[in-house]
Amino acid sequence: MASFPAIIDPHQNVTAAGADFADNVYSKLFQTKGLPLGPDYPSLEIVPDVAEGYEVTDDGLTYTMKLRRNVKWQPPVSRPLIASDVLYNWNKINGKVEGFGVALQAAQFHMVDSLTAPDDYTLVWKLKAPNALFLPALADNYTFMLQPPEIDPTKEVVGSGAWIMAEMKPGVGWTLKRNPEWHFGPDRPYLDELRYSVIQDTATALNQFKGGNLSRTPGGTAIKEISSIRSAVKDAQIIQVPESTANYFIGFSGSDGNPLWKDPRIRQALTRALDRDSLWNAVVAPRDVEAAGLPPQEIWYQNVIPHALGKYWIDPTGDKASAQVRDNVKYDPKAAMQLIEAAGHGKIETQLTYTKTLSPAAAPIYELAVAMLNQAGWNIKLDPVDAQVYSSQVFGKAEWTGLCENLNSFGMAEQWLVALYIDGPFQNWARVDDDVLNKGIAKMLATLDGEDRLKQIHELQNHGFEQLYYVPVQYPSGPSYSIWQAGFHDVDKYMTPRSGQGFWNSHWWYEG
Repeated sequence: MASFPAIIDPHQNVTAAGADFADNVYSKLFQTKGLPLGPDYPSLEIVPDVAEGYEVTDDGLTYTMKLRRNVKWQPPVSRPLIASDVLYNWNKINGKVEGFGVALQAAQFHMVDSLTAPDDYTLVWKLKAPNALFLPALADNYTFMLQPPEIDPTKEVVGSGAWIMAEMKPGVGWTLKRNPEWHFGPDRPYLDELRYSVIQDTATALNQFKGGNLSRTPGGTAIKEISSIRSAVKDAQIIQVPESTANYFIGFSGSDGNPLWKDPRIRQALTRALDRDSLWNAVVAPRDVEAAGLPPQEIWYQNVIPHALGKYWIDPTGDKASAQVRDNVKYDPKAAMQLIEAAGHGKIETQLTYTKTLSPAAAPIYELAVAMLNQAGWNIKLDPVDAQVYSSQVFGKAEWTGLCENLNSFGMAEQWLVALYIDGPFQNWARVDDDVLNKGIAKMLATLDGEDRLKQIHELQNHGFEQLYYVPVQYPSGPSYSIWQAGFHDVDKYMTPRSGQGFWNSHWWYEG
């Protein structure tokens, strides 16, 4: 792992490192089903964890859930998990437990009107309106991890998951031991112990792997490193891992009052000035792919919903994309300059705010994109800020001048549309107010039939990319790889779509 989480209470965590840390120890009511990479990935199927299942009324407003009777809190609590424990967690994330404020995750449950527990093993949720994101929120590793009321979650890590926290040393690492009383046991999980080491320097981590001291390389191992690893480690297994469900955009400020950003010709001028093939090559590096002996990768373009989400993504060059979307991804710097001229402007002077520290690999892509724009009628100055400023001002308050790096990661297509276009905490960074999107997203969330909702997602995705409130910069691009020592098996069969490693490697140890 590259870092030890700054916050170990999962109800206060918003980072992939923190969710990865918590994923193995805590349970949830539901989880996302793991699948091998392939035509059916990702399934996004919600399957039971602590809950046995659910029943929902015809109007979609009442969910009744029965809890498994064999779920037990780990030592030192060592008692059954019951419905009042779930109520405690619900009250805690909503700021109704002394000593804890409202959790950031509470906003994900805006559709919930009430939660009650008629008996020790029954939960009844009442919703304000039908909402397709309710069950995914209960299955998400960022939102509703269950913890017992007897512990201090800022200092202790005790859950009901597959692994027990045996030791943790901030900045050094942590050790997990299998939970012999896990509710999906007794055979699983199949390993006795997991040891996580915090190694911030990638080169050091790779050397440790080559020396046999690590079971796998860091997730997202650079392709250029694969050849040397193959030479150093006999029978090393190169495993393609799920693409990150992150997506990176250039966003137009909704707070600086500049009328330019409301002019669709200016937004089109930006997207037409981006050479997406060159941006792809900057990320994927075809020569490195060839040198590593990996199959060549077919170029695809990001949409407002990332390519990683399979059937929910529309290829912006394909038949499902509208004619305007297909035009929006064509590289034509001459047309970009003509659009600026038609809007009555010479070179457009502005700035792009971005961070080199929050996602260092993305920074060069923004720098390359700005160089492209500056050759096509723009005069953009780069304004790098540290991660803390970015998180508080840009991500937290949606306040910046001119253009900005916008990024996030969601495992569900519906979450992407809500986050990009609907007002709420840590949402709608460009302050979009589009009647088609407002009404269409509300209808989508109220549609519980999956196929009908998929059609609506495609329609909304087309509209969003037609309007270009956010312009994808082609990051991330291509596949990622993780390399394992010989002897491990089935590590590529149980993967789930989310950013960070823990969202899929837990399933390896559960199922593999």
